[in-house]
Amino acid sequence: MLTNTFSHIPGIGLITEKRLWESSIRSWDDFVEPYPNTLSSGKIALIKNYIDLSQKHLARQPEYFAGLLAPDNRQDQKGMGTPLFHSLAGRTQGSPVDSRSL
Repeated sequence: MLTNTFSHIPGIGLITEKRLWESSIRSWDDFVEPYPNTLSSGKIALIKNYIDLSQKHLARQPEYFAGLLAPDNRQDQKGMGTPLFHSLAGRTQGSPVDSRSL
């Protein structure tokens, strides 16, 4: 699931992520040329760098992503962690998450 999100990358919000998905870029592996013309060269470089870094952290240090996820991906409206956050933090879905530890 994590490899299908770009929202952990600083400067990439939910709108940009949605545009990437609409451009058939639905995973890190899909982020290849030709890139969407709506992305600046700087944003392309940023995404490429973070994908490379993210792939290195994925197997060894998944908790790395918890601090990078947008707040909307960390907690739902009830203050509980979302399924994506729980999968990263190693918690079972529905377990309370204390936002002070994030």
